[in-house]
Amino acid sequence: MSYWFHSVTEENAIYNPAGKYLDVRTSSIPAHNYFEIRLVMPEDWFDGSNENIRYISEDAMPEILEIEHDYENKKRILSMLSVLIPLIFIPAAVLIPFLVYYKHGREPRKDYEGIYEREIPYDDPPAVVNAVMREDTGKPTIEAFTSTIMDLARRGYLNISTKKINAKKLLLFDKTKDDLIIEFTDKAIDVISETGPEKNVLFLLYEKPKIIVNKKDIKINKRIGKTVKGIKNFEYYSLIFLFGFSREKGGKHRVSFNTLEKELKKEFVNKWFFEFYKDWNILVEKHININKIFLPKGDIYLKTYGLTAIAAIIFILAALSYVFDIRVIGMPDILGIFVCIILLLFKDKRSGEWAIIVAASALVIFGLMPPVFYILTFPVLISLIILFASAAISLLLPDKIGGRWTPYGRTYYEKWEAFGNFLKDFSQMERYPPKSIVLWEHFIVYATALGIADKVIKNMQLIIQKEEVESLGIYAYLAVALSFNHYFNSVISTASSGGVGGVGGGAGGGGGGAG
Repeated sequence: MSYWFHSVTEENAIYNPAGKYLDVRTSSIPAHNYFEIRLVMPEDWFDGSNENIRYISEDAMPEILEIEHDYENKKRILSMLSVLIPLIFIPAAVLIPFLVYYKHGREPRKDYEGIYEREIPYDDPPAVVNAVMREDTGKPTIEAFTSTIMDLARRGYLNISTKKINAKKLLLFDKTKDDLIIEFTDKAIDVISETGPEKNVLFLLYEKPKIIVNKKDIKINKRIGKTVKGIKNFEYYSLIFLFGFSREKGGKHRVSFNTLEKELKKEFVNKWFFEFYKDWNILVEKHININKIFLPKGDIYLKTYGLTAIAAIIFILAALSYVFDIRVIGMPDILGIFVCIILLLFKDKRSGEWAIIVAASALVIFGLMPPVFYILTFPVLISLIILFASAAISLLLPDKIGGRWTPYGRTYYEKWEAFGNFLKDFSQMERYPPKSIVLWEHFIVYATALGIADKVIKNMQLIIQKEEVESLGIYAYLAVALSFNHYFNSVISTASSGGVGGVGGGAGGGGGGAG
């Protein structure tokens, strides 16, 4: 009699030829594992009377020996992997991120030690400041768009005011709310009327009885020059965007935020705005000399390591399932997801998109792992989990951890952060308040760009009475800072949830530098 064991446990067997039996003993069998034995017994042990035994008239021994030889080879491969995977993956999971940070992520020596900046430190547009001071260096958030509109108002291209409107009728009582009114000045109309591909389209739009906006009507020309009639190209398209929703009344073109809000709730307008906003971001990014302020090489290395590590884990699990002939349901779909993840390597991604990649990778890995779980030794399993954790952290880390500021960029970042500290610190604002309404407006614009408008507004309302705020005209700026940020973020979230990559936003702080 010949026999072979298929098991991940230790086994002992005693063969008794006289009694024609095999006594097999093994240790406890772990969950999700199996214990199997193949027996080859002499034919004369069977008399053919047992109906439960199926007899095959062929010499199966050569085929059995080949199968068992193949199984032993697979066990040797698994035994070798049980040594090599922990030996390679655990040190790689720790050393590679550390070495990348040590070589490329450590910041240069600080030349600036200020805690507070009481004046605006640089004369960069708020959208540019936003792009370099927020979570993804060099990529604007929605606050860049909002602060650009506010800055255009501060510079005399727009007038912003509020008025009470009926929001809802309940029996005999009217519920009222504030509506933001944005009015185009002659200065803005002069810019918008500049000869170009948008001119006829825009005038056709506002002359129609209903607002009709889609991406065929207003589309950003990404090859446009950096300036258009004295203003930045992204500022120009901010005016174009608002003008597409304007109405003419009394010789003035005005945009009602209430109307804008209703229009952007329409699905086709919502999707159009999302595409418009992505192209608008590209225009802003072209105004940033990223190499002057930030060195992203370390972050690129970390992201490459993260994706490579995840690819290695998926490859090993898929290879084991193939070698051991384990049927994994949905393998083509799982591998298809992985291919899509790898293809994303060749596109610029924000932190939110990296989170999606990590989540999708986890689904793939933990979808592959259970079917091959029984053949994974404990050291291999722990090694794969540690490597995945290291890869996920590397992908999710802000680019400022792997990359680093240039000396100029570090100073730029520190000064803007110190300015933000001043705006957020009530005691400092109370002690050194802006000396004129113009400075208040300017400060609120940059507070919006830095994502701290809500804190600054709260401090300001403690320093200046609400009645005085409203009489000075700052109230409309506050409404823009709060309403536009909140609503545009919700619009973008709705549009991106339809299968398009997300765009950053929120109200956090960050670091930066422009050029």
